[in-house]
Amino acid sequence: MKAIKFVLIAVLAVTALAGCTQPTPPQAAQPTAQPTLQPQKVQWVGKTFLIDFGELKIKAQFPAANKYKWEYLTGNEKGKTGSETIRSVEIRPNVHINSWVEKDGTAIVEVLDLEKMTVLAYGAKDKKINEYKAKLSEMN
Repeated sequence: MKAIKFVLIAVLAVTALAGCTQPTPPQAAQPTAQPTLQPQKVQWVGKTFLIDFGELKIKAQFPAANKYKWEYLTGNEKGKTGSETIRSVEIRPNVHINSWVEKDGTAIVEVLDLEKMTVLAYGAKDKKINEYKAKLSEMN
C-alpha cells in the first residue's frame, strides 16, 4: 500500500510540474523581407550605340527588335556599313542575346548587357570561334 501511495504521489508531482510553464524568452525579431528591386528597363530599340572594341569602334543602330545596322568608325574597313536581320531574346531584364549570320557566313552571337553597358560577342566561321569584348555607350 505504501508503494502505491508513493507511486501515486510521484505521478501527481510529475503532473503538477509538467503543468508549470516557464516564461518564454523574447525571440529576436525576424527580419522582414525586403522587396526585390527590379532594374529600370533600358530601351534599346530605336537607339544608336557606340560599341568600343578598343582599336575597332562600331556605330550600332537598332531600328527594330529584329534589325541591326552597323558602321565601322575605325580600323582597316572604316566607313564599311551593313544591315542584319537578327534574333533577339531577353534573358533577364536589360540583357539580350542577339544572333545573326553575316553575308560572308560568319555566325555571330552577342550578349548585349544594357545594365553593365558591355557586349560579349562570339563569331564562328570556318570551324573557328573568336571572342570579342566591348564597352557600350549610347550615341545621340
